[in-house]
Amino acid sequence: MLCISSIYFYKVNITPNAQTALLAIIIAVGVLVSCYFFASQNAIATPLTIFINGFRTTAIIAVILIVFGVVIISTVPSIKQNMVTIFATQLQVDNTTNTTPQAAIDAQVAQYKSRFTTLFVGLNTMRILIAGAVSSAVAVVLFIFTQKKKTHA
Repeated sequence: MLCISSIYFYKVNITPNAQTALLAIIIAVGVLVSCYFFASQNAIATPLTIFINGFRTTAIIAVILIVFGVVIISTVPSIKQNMVTIFATQLQVDNTTNTTPQAAIDAQVAQYKSRFTTLFVGLNTMRILIAGAVSSAVAVVLFIFTQKKKTHA
């Protein structure tokens, strides 16, 4: 589902920042649902085991999405070129005061282009893992809250 969402977001020209936010929300909801089902199916579920399950789910999602992303970037070079163009445009917008020479901007764009795959893998892995860790922690808080309600009822 996340892979199909990524392709859809690209095809409808959603900005990369919006794509990241939407995918993070989808991942967070998926991890929360995973933790909920884990806690409801295991009578001996503890906050630690729920967090571990959520983070394990996140790790699996991260591997799948990163492999998918690298394959797509390798097979569809226009994605990389679009990202480089967006980066170059953003550098130009940020340089409205003309404090950075054009040669320096061109060097930054060339460096970004040469390291694009590494940056893609590193940044997206961190984004996915952070979204998963936060949603796992939220699942633990919800589990503790519902356990307190059950014991007081």
